[in-house]
Amino acid sequence: VGLEMLISGGENLKLGFQKKKLEKYESTQSQIAGIRVVLGSAQGYSFTENLSLESLKRTYQDALQNAQSLKSQSQEKAELAKPAPIRDLSHLNQVQEVPIEEKMKVAEKLESLVLAGDSRIQSVPYCSFVETSGFRRVLNSEGVDHTF
Repeated sequence: VGLEMLISGGENLKLGFQKKKLEKYESTQSQIAGIRVVLGSAQGYSFTENLSLESLKRTYQDALQNAQSLKSQSQEKAELAKPAPIRDLSHLNQVQEVPIEEKMKVAEKLESLVLAGDSRIQSVPYCSFVETSGFRRVLNSEGVDHTF
């Protein structure tokens, strides 16, 4: 039995201003784990948003059952990725800790700058600051464990 898991998560922040007033403040977080079980040439998949140990065990059992119930036309065994070095690119996406008050100032100033840009502009229907961050982690029974 081969096993592979992909964990994905992220955060989103949206700040919206209109008429110099905060109209939207939305902060969301998400996470999901996908499990793939390989039995010869058959593959089963299952997903969960709950990353507790119990939920991951259930998700594995579902993926295993899915693989067992499939009859693959191929006789070739499905392969999992083997461990290999990955070039470190973390320096390209350094997360900066910026206080929420500073982010709100940026969103508010953006609306003011647009209004001041041309006297014909009477209003800005939508002005927002959006920030998104996320991660991926891949693990498998061959020894792969990479986070990016």
